Parts: sequence; C-alpha cells; structure tokens
Amino acid sequence: GEVSIDIAKNVTQIILRSNYRRVENTHYHQVKKVQKLDVQVIPKARQVVKGLPSTIYIKVVDEDGNPQKSDVKLFKGDEVIDVLETNNQGLGKIDFFKYPDEALALTINNNSDEFYSLPMAQERGTLFDFHKQGSSIVLNLYSNIDSIQNVYLMGHVRGKLQHASLINFKNSFTE
Repeated sequence: GEVSIDIAKNVTQIILRSNYRRVENTHYHQVKKVQKLDVQVIPKARQVVKGLPSTIYIKVVDEDGNPQKSDVKLFKGDEVIDVLETNNQGLGKIDFFKYPDEALALTINNNSDEFYSLPMAQERGTLFDFHKQGSSIVLNLYSNIDSIQNVYLMGHVRGKLQHASLINFKNSFTE
C-alpha cells in the first residue's frame, strides 16, 4: 500500500491510501491550525501627547500575514472603555478627543490571556494631522508646548512653492 501525507497552509490534512486489489480507500482527517495573531498599535502622528487629540490605529494579522477581522476591547485598568471591530483588512482605529495619561491596553477576540499596551502619552509635544475634505486639504497643528512662538506654513504643488506665511503664537499663551 501507499501512504502519503499532504500538509496545506492552514489545515493539516492527512490522507491515507491503500491500493490493495485495485480498491482505493481514502481517509481524511483535518486538524485546524491555531493561528497566533500579530497585533500592531500605531499612533497616527507617531506619538501621543497628554491632553491632545490622537488617533491610534490597530492592525491585526495572523502569523502568515493575512489580515484578521477581530473584536477589540480597550481597557483602562479593569474597566472596558471602548469596543470596536477591525475591518476585513484587519484595521481599526480609536479616536481620543484628549489622550489620557493613564495606561491603556486592549484585548483581541475576548482573549483575556493577552493584553496589548497602547503607548504612554508624552507630557509635552506637538502633533500634526491632515486630511482631505472635498477638494481641499485641512492641516491641524496641536501643541501643548508654551515656548512655541512661530509656525512657518509653506505649501508646495508639484515641487513649486505656492504659499509661505508665518503664524505668530507669541501672545496666544497669555491668560
């Protein structure tokens, strides 16, 4: 007789064949492989700053790099403060009006054995954000650094300077 073992990517498939007297018997046994997840926590502006608006992206893929639609719970201590679902590309996002200074963590698919930490907020910093709105681009600059007095804004289109201006914050921090 002949014995062969075929191993598929996500399923182990064992096929036993017996060719005794021109009769072929095939037996299938499938074992579902348990995939470990790779969870990436990515701040939109590469950092988070206490008290400033922030977006944190969540990316969930399996060990073969395939995106995974997942249920995500965000925790502050033992308290669930947000619940979201990643899309079919394994992506989700959490928006904070003001990023907290407490430690935050998340779980994937109710797996309470594995917690993934969100980055701790920096005391001081500057965040830059932009997005498309219709045919315009909206630029947002957020900072909690009192010593910033000037911001230079320059706009380039196809490599040519189209606009340059100075924004003066010198008197913005007086109460």
